[in-house]
Amino acid sequence: MELKFTEREISYLWHTAQTNFYWEQADRFDVKGDDMYPTDKGVLVWCGQEYLNAKFISEYYRAEKSFHTSIMWDEELVEWAVWLDLGSIDDL
Repeated sequence: MELKFTEREISYLWHTAQTNFYWEQADRFDVKGDDMYPTDKGVLVWCGQEYLNAKFISEYYRAEKSFHTSIMWDEELVEWAVWLDLGSIDDL
């Protein structure tokens, strides 16, 4: 199955974005699957408790924008987060 999303549609899947702080609180996040671990740059976006939201966000930015991404479970907020290798939040 192939799904196509616009950038605007993808933005409906996340509710909060922040400059990446993964390495300051790495024990808070559980990186899933074979995803790469976030570098010290980029943006974190939170997308609720539905894994598919995180998967769609991650795949969109990998395929359409050629960014590195990582899907993580945020154990503190009890929801999915996605690291995006973007320059800044303004790039969303």
